[in-house]
Amino acid sequence: MMKINEGMMEDIIYLQKTTGRSKEDCIEVYKNANGDIKVAFDVLMKIGINIGDIKKEKEKKIFQVGDMVICTNIKSNKLTQYAIDFLSTYKYFKIIDVNDNKSIDLGYFTPDGKSFYFNPNRFELRDKPKIETQKLSSNQKKENDSFQYVPITKDMIYDIGD
Repeated sequence: MMKINEGMMEDIIYLQKTTGRSKEDCIEVYKNANGDIKVAFDVLMKIGINIGDIKKEKEKKIFQVGDMVICTNIKSNKLTQYAIDFLSTYKYFKIIDVNDNKSIDLGYFTPDGKSFYFNPNRFELRDKPKIETQKLSSNQKKENDSFQYVPITKDMIYDIGD
């Protein structure tokens, strides 16, 4: 096997940057190609996928219109200062719309007047939905013995204006 000198290291770094492969992979393939960068590049491209093609899509949280959410992540280099100010000003947000990409509209408009949809992964649901139950008659209870009665107390009902 050949030893890698300083000039060859530049070729290896070039291979690493252009193919997205690890430094170790590039060194191994470069050595096996006897220092021929074109052959090494072709081999690396055949055995692996270009790094730009392997970006994994993140799973998005799913919210519904009317859900109350809290912003948990304001810091982002993708948001404008206007959007950051909007998220910093309010504590809770009510979802107005959810688009096909599962992004959420909170009522923020860009300076040019367009609705802005936020990535839902920067938000958490404020409260789990509270379900009111109704008391069943004795006949209904017999039909559904697995039903559990949950008494509704005043502290279970919340005001959205909190």
